[in-house]
Amino acid sequence: MIEISEKPIIRALTYFTGRIRDTNDLESTLFRAREVLSTTEKALNEFGFKVFTKRVSFPGLPRTLIARLLDLAENDLLVSIGYSREIDDREIVEFTTSGLYVPLLHIGEPSIDRARYYSQIIHKVSSANPI
Repeated sequence: MIEISEKPIIRALTYFTGRIRDTNDLESTLFRAREVLSTTEKALNEFGFKVFTKRVSFPGLPRTLIARLLDLAENDLLVSIGYSREIDDREIVEFTTSGLYVPLLHIGEPSIDRARYYSQIIHKVSSANPI
């Protein structure tokens, strides 16, 4: 039986970060994001709201910081690494199946070939970690 919540639900509570310069900046920003999101969620709960997901959205990270983020990310947050042109489709699958959110960047005119390319990535991720 599905239980219907009496509380209004906020689908996503998102913390948008600024540009990240190095590992220390990444760690302190993620720590701060967790604090802000947790405090905000508690306040919203007191006002009768339920938060469905908490998210942290980075504006684009280089490989080295993404690798560090894999060690820092926890299941309580959805973490977006932002758009990155330096990662390939194999890394997109690796990062996504490790729990990070990886937006796909589309440049240029839509085409069947681009749609197939994106579809292949999505199929690889869903095959590796079906929900």
